[in-house]
Amino acid sequence: MGLPPALERAIEDATAAIPAPALTKAAAELGRDYRETAVQRAPRVASDAARAAYLEVRMRAIFQVNRVLDAQLQQLCPAMDIRSVLDLGCGPGSATLAARQTFARLQTATLVDREPQWLKLAERLIAATDAPLTAAARYMAADLRGIAKLDEHDLVVISYALGELPEPARKAVVERAWESAHGAIVIVEPGTPRGFEVILGAREALLAAGACIVAPCTHRQRCPLAGADWCHFDIRVDRTRRQQQIKAGTLAYEIEKFSYLIAAHQPAAIAGGAARIIRHPLKKTGHVILDLCTGDGSAQRLVVSRRDGQSYRDARAAKWGGLWRPVIDGAT
Repeated sequence: MGLPPALERAIEDATAAIPAPALTKAAAELGRDYRETAVQRAPRVASDAARAAYLEVRMRAIFQVNRVLDAQLQQLCPAMDIRSVLDLGCGPGSATLAARQTFARLQTATLVDREPQWLKLAERLIAATDAPLTAAARYMAADLRGIAKLDEHDLVVISYALGELPEPARKAVVERAWESAHGAIVIVEPGTPRGFEVILGAREALLAAGACIVAPCTHRQRCPLAGADWCHFDIRVDRTRRQQQIKAGTLAYEIEKFSYLIAAHQPAAIAGGAARIIRHPLKKTGHVILDLCTGDGSAQRLVVSRRDGQSYRDARAAKWGGLWRPVIDGAT
């Protein structure tokens, strides 16, 4: 799952004016900012070179994470009709562009960011890739903390933006975002302990507001990993040759780890007793070990033996982040 060819071309056009040395330097600085864990602050993306570096080294991963989450929402809430999206802290519009690829009936989008330069860039990328959406997209320059009320949209997305706000402001932003979500809200953060902490705070706020958690949780109980571990998942993202050169990388791919939450006004279409696989399954000779977050709100380790027939075959095919619908009993 890569970027649409038109979007790849638009990124190349948007970054072409930045000399390669400046782009490489900006990418290195951006990487250091993202690795910084001592304080909670937004990465410094304040120059043309920094924004171009972001497009080259971050946008593909963020776009593809949002595609995965949108597809999950579509699968778990198949009756939901997504025709409008509100993209809060939109940056270059990655989440909006991803939603447009997933929801065939999406017609309108509102993109909000405090930086006018990001909005201009988002508008440029959408104009280069999606003529129908270009005419129906709105752009709002605003700090998320200062917006008293937002128009209602079928889907609200806060993609890699909530954690850039100071902790006291996040709850109010989530509550206002939920008030604007006619159908569902998707929140995603880096798959780090700090990113998971942001997601946990959003989860508490949404549960208090009466939201139904669609994913990854299959329950409304206290998170069993809170304070002891962190819930995160990953996807493999192919690197372009230009991205490899900018990052001085030897691999043709990278692993993007993320923590997320999907909530809706209606419960997900999940069979009773389903659990979420929260680690890579350990596939041994004759058995598979699954780490699960279960429907009763507990974290369990399940051993599925070859003797368990179809359950064993299902476990061999299981993936981290997927749902496990138990056929057998027993956890160890």
